[in-house]
Amino acid sequence: MIDLHFALAHAAQKVGAPNSTVASHFLAAESLDPDAAIDACRLAASDATRVGAHADSAEWLSQALAIARDRNDALALEISIEYADALRLSGDPSHVDKLVSAIQRALRHGNDELIAGAAFALLQLGGTTGLGDSDSVVGKYAHLAMEAIVDPELRSRVDAAASLAWSMSGNEQRCAEMFERAEKAAITSQARRQVLPFAYLALGHPKDLGSRRILSEELVELAREANDPVAMFEATHLKFSTHLQHGEGHLMRRSSDEMKTLISRVGDVGRRWATLYCSAAVAHIDGNDELCEKRSDEAFAIFSPVAPERAYAVYGSQLLPLRLGQGRLGELRDILADMVSDQSLVTAWHSAFALALAVDEPDTSARELASIHIRAALDNSQRDFTWLSGQVITASAAALIRNQALIEECLVELEPWAHLVAWQGTCSYGPVAHVLAMLYSAANDVENARRYLEQGNGLAESLGTPPEVTEQRLDLAFRSLVPCGRTR
Repeated sequence: MIDLHFALAHAAQKVGAPNSTVASHFLAAESLDPDAAIDACRLAASDATRVGAHADSAEWLSQALAIARDRNDALALEISIEYADALRLSGDPSHVDKLVSAIQRALRHGNDELIAGAAFALLQLGGTTGLGDSDSVVGKYAHLAMEAIVDPELRSRVDAAASLAWSMSGNEQRCAEMFERAEKAAITSQARRQVLPFAYLALGHPKDLGSRRILSEELVELAREANDPVAMFEATHLKFSTHLQHGEGHLMRRSSDEMKTLISRVGDVGRRWATLYCSAAVAHIDGNDELCEKRSDEAFAIFSPVAPERAYAVYGSQLLPLRLGQGRLGELRDILADMVSDQSLVTAWHSAFALALAVDEPDTSARELASIHIRAALDNSQRDFTWLSGQVITASAAALIRNQALIEECLVELEPWAHLVAWQGTCSYGPVAHVLAMLYSAANDVENARRYLEQGNGLAESLGTPPEVTEQRLDLAFRSLVPCGRTR
């Protein structure tokens, strides 16, 4: 029987049968040619990866690893990295432990390519999704990998991916510096296709929007030249955010549609999550709260088993504008208080909690508590990808409690960005100009309030938000500013 499978494997190869068929027969005849069985399984895994079937890829690599483990240490290590990475892409939470083990072995082995491969895989999804995670076990092995790899370009993808570990750690300068070093060192097309996607968080401050747009356009060209669907997805994801922030509604929607088209080829858990939360943002901009919440729930369900802390943070920031627009933000008050306690480094939570305290005509004690959290948000704001949305939320709270000193401070921070739409990478909070109109209205400056209201309305229109949705949201935003009231 083994001989028959062996013959069938060779016959299948000759006639160009699917690699999965060839691998099945070579596995059944493994004792006759273990190396052929390993090669066939890896080819079958590659085929599965190309169509986004990452769980199938992991299964084929598991079979290859079982054979290689007792034959060739270097080959077994290489396959173990591929196997753990396939688990990562499939959304299996066990990938972190397996990749930590793989990078430990790679460091002992001393092969720079294997160290880089293990570190790059580890420094994504579950590996660096804990907030303030740069000093964790993952952070430790990131440092060791970067120290061990001599070639700057080989290290560049590790540097870029490691910037994720600092993206929500309270050290946004470190995050930006690591990405900048990686981008400078990445010269070849392959290296740049792996490095540039990490601009998504590393270049998330509004001052970086120009650089972010240039790199996204470069990534599109590199992806097209290399026929690389993964790089094309990442470029499209970058472009979605820049189009949204500039109020380019038509281009934003085109990017969202392109992401949905590409997901069948690059459908790992992280990119499925990204596609869903971008769809949620479009639904929010369209005023379709029901669809927005549905997409947010789906995204959370996909990502929370792999990266609970970051998935919960994103989900919370999606619910915030939904509940605010529905007049139900008070429902989140207790949750936001917990987030402030659990993730104190993320100043946007202080802003959100202050806003939840401010929206329902707060009494004196609630206003005082809101002021404390607004002050904490302003004093400790990180100029990272959460900065603009945090400032928008902070300013809204300051306007609602009519704290004139805080209003003046918020105006100074936000006025340079009046031409943008706030976007945290999760859900849109609308045109910055509308929040400036709220601030000036609360300060009884009718002329400036009217000017910014008109600018915000223009941005909302260019995003494609229906006029009645804009009006409804503005009525809710300004309702607590009576007697100053709306300025139309």
